[in-house]
Amino acid sequence: MHLLAREEAGLRCLLQVASHPGPEPLTGPEIARREGLGPEYVARIMRALRAGGLVISTRGAAGGYRLARPAGRISVHVPAISPCRRAGFYPGQSIPPCP
Repeated sequence: MHLLAREEAGLRCLLQVASHPGPEPLTGPEIARREGLGPEYVARIMRALRAGGLVISTRGAAGGYRLARPAGRISVHVPAISPCRRAGFYPGQSIPPCP
């Protein structure tokens, strides 16, 4: 399966949220730092993942992102990738390499 750059970044961000220990949400800037991506780019990705029902967001100083359901119930096939593809990102867009 060929992944678009946005889809790959979406999966990487989703994995960051899934692997985050503890009950507190993971912030967008922290996801961006961990993945070496721009905060605005991560915000767009996370909006797509939220719209796709994969993450939930909490606003405020203690806000951030958590999985919308247990990690074991999220399929990497279509549900995790589709929101990123629908969000208007197309082949050829580049993102910084993984650190």
